[in-house]
Amino acid sequence: MDKLAGRTPEHRAKLGPSTVLTAAEENALVEYCSGRASIGYQVTRNELCLEVKTIIDCDGRTNPIPNNTTGRDWFNAFNSVHSELTERTPMKLGHQ
Repeated sequence: MDKLAGRTPEHRAKLGPSTVLTAAEENALVEYCSGRASIGYQVTRNELCLEVKTIIDCDGRTNPIPNNTTGRDWFNAFNSVHSELTERTPMKLGHQ
């Protein structure tokens, strides 16, 4: 009732744990994936998770991820936020 009446301030906090990467780092990862895809080298889920591990290891920040290794849940959340990225399986080509 206090919120509806305007007697308490509205908080714009996000629910859930804090993010592992900053918004700038996430945007850099999206640009990295898009750049590789534009030249024909798609980034796989494992490669993206290893890139995140490298960022966290080099920075030395504390986070809730064990061994600084992200998994499927992080990847799915990252994909839901950045819908411009899609996961696809590349077609295997022959010797031709």
